[in-house]
Amino acid sequence: SEMNHLGSRKVLIFGCGTGGSKIALELARAGISFMTLCDPDKLEFANISRHEGDLLDVGKYKTHLTAEKIYQINPSIKLMCYAEDIFEREYEFVRNLFSSHDLIIAATDVTSVQLTINEMVQQTRVACVFGGCYEEALGGEVFFTLPDEKTPCLCCLRGGLHQPERKGSIDYSTATGHEDYQGQPGLHAMVDFVTCTEIVICLAILLRSVPGSKLGQWLNPSKNYLLVGGALAADFYRFKKPFDIFFQPLKGSRKNCIICHPLLINVKTF
Repeated sequence: SEMNHLGSRKVLIFGCGTGGSKIALELARAGISFMTLCDPDKLEFANISRHEGDLLDVGKYKTHLTAEKIYQINPSIKLMCYAEDIFEREYEFVRNLFSSHDLIIAATDVTSVQLTINEMVQQTRVACVFGGCYEEALGGEVFFTLPDEKTPCLCCLRGGLHQPERKGSIDYSTATGHEDYQGQPGLHAMVDFVTCTEIVICLAILLRSVPGSKLGQWLNPSKNYLLVGGALAADFYRFKKPFDIFFQPLKGSRKNCIICHPLLINVKTF
């Protein structure tokens, strides 16, 4: 059955921030029984308006607080937490970590890290989902790659299409109270709008091999780049109207992609 199958799957999540923490909790609710969480950061006060953590979690590693909340959903789940940048470890450790999982979820907000994850995904041939929001959460995107089915990788995408740039970070070092923090009405709701779409795609990938799974059969590898627009997305990036949601067509792997076609250069190591 679908639930038994999900109970045997192993998921590796990079980034336990706004999106990653939500994904982890929802996968636990869906029946995933083994997850590995990776994130070197701690929860800050400014994160609370858009994170699964709360005031009691400020100062905790995001991996640890996410694990605590997962255990409240499923106390029998098996979790591994790495509150560090694992790419600073030996190459073989990283490669073995990737290859021991059935799905990788890249939920970091740093493009260079996402591309590093993408590189290891292509080497280990593990399915991966990348997701995130654009500035002010006007919209977001969900992109997945299935290396064994020759779908485009993240390097193909980022090399061929423009992604809206995030605005610079806000300095809160002189903040003395909540009134000093900038906020945006409904920010968490809009991020969740994108993230929940990503969660469904993650589950669909995990269920593809289950006979009769409607969700698994729905997934189309040729449509692996979804753009999700919010209420204020009209005329932003590729969005034409509020709540504009569509698959952006891709022509396939770029012929000059050094990740999909590693013979073009020597395969990198960390």
